[in-house]
Amino acid sequence: KAKHVLLGCSGGEFPAEIRPDGSFIIHGETSEAGTGLINTDSSGSDAIWLDNGNYKIVCREITMQGIKGYLFRIPNLKGPQDAELYNGWNEPMYYFKGSREELRTKYRDHSVKYLDSLFNNFPNCKIIPEVLRLSRASIGDEAAKLYMDLLNKEQVADHNYRSLENYFKRKEKLETEKYFEDVSMTDNNGNDFKISSLADKKLILVDFWSSDCAPCRRNHLRLVELYKKYSDKGFEIISVSLDDNKNAWLKAVQKDNMTWINISDLKGWHNKLAEDYFISSIPSEIWLDGNKKIIGTDLNDKEIEEYLK
Repeated sequence: KAKHVLLGCSGGEFPAEIRPDGSFIIHGETSEAGTGLINTDSSGSDAIWLDNGNYKIVCREITMQGIKGYLFRIPNLKGPQDAELYNGWNEPMYYFKGSREELRTKYRDHSVKYLDSLFNNFPNCKIIPEVLRLSRASIGDEAAKLYMDLLNKEQVADHNYRSLENYFKRKEKLETEKYFEDVSMTDNNGNDFKISSLADKKLILVDFWSSDCAPCRRNHLRLVELYKKYSDKGFEIISVSLDDNKNAWLKAVQKDNMTWINISDLKGWHNKLAEDYFISSIPSEIWLDGNKKIIGTDLNDKEIEEYLK
């Protein structure tokens, strides 16, 4: 039922009308090679690697258990080498089935085998830093460090490598510091807010995001559900925006139904908390207990419920 396809990337947004036969054509320019997001007006987006050249993609909309609506997928892509390699890594994972534990194993095995293949056959390709960053949670920190040591100078200069470095710096900081930093920042109503002012809370999620971050905006759907389910049980969310445009920030807060605490200093990526906690990719989360003691960066539903008892 979709009528348009939209490709978003660092070069902007490029829409295309879907013809009666289901085909579409997109032309565009972007300043550098890297991933973009592509979707229809009735589906969630898929990632696609953009580089110089012509592409021919076969695409479809699919459903996945636990996700509302449709997802845009690219089961077949012909184009620049790096784009084909990226799609070969990204696409299969959406079709894995099994329990949560079985899926973790499948994601890990797939990513390890694919990274090994990339290093053995295409060691200088540009996609490796991003594939490695996105695979870290599946393959584990020690494996990620081993792969990082294999990268060449150009790959080490990639922003995805810096994100991995910052992840390990943040991990060390969170493990050595017991309590979350207390800063004063302006909320979306123009009032000063300090994290230390929160009282009678059992669990706090600090969420880093920005209005132009598509994955962040999709993650807000999950946060809305969490807040509805747990806010009356002592759960609170503090969303820290890395925007530098006040109107864009406030508009996103309203559109995404973010009824919890929203703060920003409107300094973009130079936000004090983001810099202090080495936030270089978003969305990023830090979980705290009611005393503002740092718990970690990820909690599942069972763990959330344990803290809220």
